[in-house]
Amino acid sequence: NFNFIVEGRNKANPYRIGPTLQFTNGKLLVCGKEAAEIKTSQWYSVKGSLQLGPNAPKTFTLSLEECSNRIDSGKAIFQNRVFPFVHKEFDSLDWFGFISAASSITTVDMDDTFLIQKKND
Repeated sequence: NFNFIVEGRNKANPYRIGPTLQFTNGKLLVCGKEAAEIKTSQWYSVKGSLQLGPNAPKTFTLSLEECSNRIDSGKAIFQNRVFPFVHKEFDSLDWFGFISAASSITTVDMDDTFLIQKKND
């Protein structure tokens, strides 16, 4: 049972979740809702962006591509799709984590993971 989660949280107690992606049982769930069908043993390119701050939208933008290998870009499954944060109170990215919630031993291969902070002008 493959179940891999990528999640952004703030430092509140209890914490509030912004973006969350769950790769499980042939599906990509974004914030708990099915966004795409996916294959195991397949490379994907996942790109996301979000804005934070008092006047920022409570959403994030996500693109997903199926790739033939880990280097080349591939076929777009969706591009620049907007998703709401899990919690509208999410206001800062204080923890960015990778979680295995599998019920058996599984392997996840990840490559070229970047977090880039851009200041608003």
